[in-house]
Amino acid sequence: MNPSLWYVLVEEDSAAYESLGSEVGGHFRHWRPASVHHAEQGRQQARELASELTRSHLPSVHPFTYSAGRDGTPGRTVFRLGEDSWLVELHWGKWRAHFRVSLAEADHTAEEAEESWYQARLAPDDRGLVTGKFRRGR
Repeated sequence: MNPSLWYVLVEEDSAAYESLGSEVGGHFRHWRPASVHHAEQGRQQARELASELTRSHLPSVHPFTYSAGRDGTPGRTVFRLGEDSWLVELHWGKWRAHFRVSLAEADHTAEEAEESWYQARLAPDDRGLVTGKFRRGR
């Protein structure tokens, strides 16, 4: 039996501030990967896991990580964007956060090479020490 290539991806909406110069600067948002879950039993299991995550995942932004076990639970609205993707809006007091949950089938995978140049530089010497291999000019 071939291993399942189905995964559930969770992406969080992250807010950040950046100064882009004296005339431009300010607030921008971007999606960042939060977690990847392998559905070993295939697409149906991935859908079930995705459904569970839309109802239980809390993003890693304040105050949602601190709300569990306290005097309230964030409100949650789940939007189905397509057959295999959802957008979740959380609200707790004045705080708002969003995250996306998507099913994905791995299209390409490649194994890590035997030894990368970085690993070779980290190889210990005869004494078992890693010394001086990252110094410039040496």
